[in-house]
Amino acid sequence: MLTCLFSCDSDLQNHRIKKVAIDPSSAAITFPLRFNRRIDLNAVIKLLDDSSALEAKYIGIAGSNSLMYSQYECIKLNAPDSLLLALSYHKNPKLRVYAMWALTDRNKALAIAQLPRFSRDTTTVYFRSGCMTTNDVVNRLSVSQFERTEVQITKTDKMGRVTYEVYTK
Repeated sequence: MLTCLFSCDSDLQNHRIKKVAIDPSSAAITFPLRFNRRIDLNAVIKLLDDSSALEAKYIGIAGSNSLMYSQYECIKLNAPDSLLLALSYHKNPKLRVYAMWALTDRNKALAIAQLPRFSRDTTTVYFRSGCMTTNDVVNRLSVSQFERTEVQITKTDKMGRVTYEVYTK
């Protein structure tokens, strides 16, 4: 067990802070999506900075909620855009992809401005979604959350890297 962060009580009316002990191997633990402003985002980032493997929201044949994805959602909902931008430069490719996904969801203009840098990122990561685990390239994963009307993949090479077009309004 490791003690890593503080969160709100599940009762949204009562914003008492309590210590939460997290067993990283337990898939039964889920993070509340909204935290008190005193959340230690660095602790959550540290939890995600354990490997270069990343997970989608649902994993396994039964489609269980991913603890890793819940940690990502905590950062997405609570981190300012400036922190997400800083994480997009992180040495861990998982954090770069999750930062890009969060920016895509929250600040598309800022996410699109990062695409030239991500287009050159050839780092390979393990990506787990459903019951499948694949090797994927940061370059492709970084654009995977855009709508087709915003960013269209035009070509994929043998290594899985993509070329894409950005459509502006």
